[in-house]
Amino acid sequence: VPFVVIVLCLFTFNLQPQAAALWASICLLPIGLLLGYKSERMALTAPFKALIETGSLIVQLIMIGAMAGIAVAAAMKPASRGEARAGSEEA
Repeated sequence: VPFVVIVLCLFTFNLQPQAAALWASICLLPIGLLLGYKSERMALTAPFKALIETGSLIVQLIMIGAMAGIAVAAAMKPASRGEARAGSEEA
C-alpha cells in the first residue's frame, strides 16, 4: 500500500518526494493499528514514541552539523588572516 501511495503522489499528484513519503507514512498508521505485522498490532502510543525518538535523533544530528561547522570555521579563520596580511605586505 505505501508504495502505491508514493507512486500516486509522485506521478499523479506531482508532489515532492518528501511529501509523497509523508503521505505513505500516514497511510501506514491505520494499517499498523488495525492489521499489525506477524500477529502483533501497533500500540496507540507507538507513533508518539517514534516521534519523540526521531526528535531526539534529529537534535543529535543538528549538534553534529553545528560542531562540524564550528570546526571548519575555526580551521579556516587563521588561513584567511594570513592571506590578508600577505597581500597587504606586497602592496
